[in-house]
Amino acid sequence: ATTVGGIILWANIHLTFVFGVFLLGLYLLDEGVAACRAKKWSLAVKPGVVFLSALAATGANPYGYYHTISTLAYYFQPHIQKLDAQISGSILEYQPLYSPGFSREVFVSYGWIWIAFSLLGILSGWKRLKASFLIVWLLFTYWGVAYVRFLWLQVFMTLIGVAYHWEGTLQYLKHMFGKAIDNRTKAIAKTVLLVLLAA
Repeated sequence: ATTVGGIILWANIHLTFVFGVFLLGLYLLDEGVAACRAKKWSLAVKPGVVFLSALAATGANPYGYYHTISTLAYYFQPHIQKLDAQISGSILEYQPLYSPGFSREVFVSYGWIWIAFSLLGILSGWKRLKASFLIVWLLFTYWGVAYVRFLWLQVFMTLIGVAYHWEGTLQYLKHMFGKAIDNRTKAIAKTVLLVLLAA
């Protein structure tokens, strides 16, 4: 009920509500994968019902399903995508991260550092990696590099997942060396992470 209520609220505030349903579907995908691996198909019923309910809820706005359908149709209309690329190509915040106008900016440098830091966390904590987070990381990293506007969103959307994977790395090191990582080491690691985020 909370999820459906959130989608209804989102659908009446901003056009990105369709993307919210997409993200919800990604995270529910993990439950579907778990159900398939366990061969317990009943476990896939709940995530399926939640996703379909959220999708149905997108019509609870003054325009009905118009924006939902038009947003989905956009990805099947190359001529509109081409026109959109021509328009956005002239907008500064839609330039790639490595473009001359941004490549030397401080926030871009920290953006590259975060991307590298998050990738290292995923690789080192790969045993914890879930399909949903991998897709989210790849998608938002692509957008963050292709369009500087989305760099902050890449950090925001991957923050919790990156922390989760780095936690797995610390546990692996603890097991590998047979020694507990003391509180001082943890404090230093947290400080470094906070400095990166603050920067």
